[in-house]
Amino acid sequence: MGGTVNDDEARLHKRTAVDLYNRVWELMEAEARTLDDDIEMVTAACASRYHWSIVGGPVQVATGDWQIARALALLGDGSAAIRFARAALERIRATDDAPDFMLASCYEGLARAHAAAAGDSPERDRNIALAREALDRIAEDDDRNEIARQIDSVPTA
Repeated sequence: MGGTVNDDEARLHKRTAVDLYNRVWELMEAEARTLDDDIEMVTAACASRYHWSIVGGPVQVATGDWQIARALALLGDGSAAIRFARAALERIRATDDAPDFMLASCYEGLARAHAAAAGDSPERDRNIALAREALDRIAEDDDRNEIARQIDSVPTA
């Protein structure tokens, strides 16, 4: 991941990454978005991931990939969403110290990306099943319930 930065730069990158991540969630959860909001949502997700690539580890970068995939899927760009969701999943699979909910979350993201890709319901369903299997490995009830809620919200029609 990123290069060498001093402590002040690292704090700035981290604060910016977190603020952008939270802004993306605000936009994704908005009842109505304009075209400008959609563009801000995707660019803010990419910018958050960029800042994490400088000061974060594999988990933070994977989370950035996952959020980009989710934003793109929300906008119906299944092809691009699949690329980012796959990147998140591959990064988490290669990481030994990822939180226990990350694998299920990555499968949920890949299922959502395939749902956005026209005619890709078999891959959507396969990844939903893998996400549900991974739920069993989540120790905290709150985390497990949140990921289950996200899995249940993957479009199936």
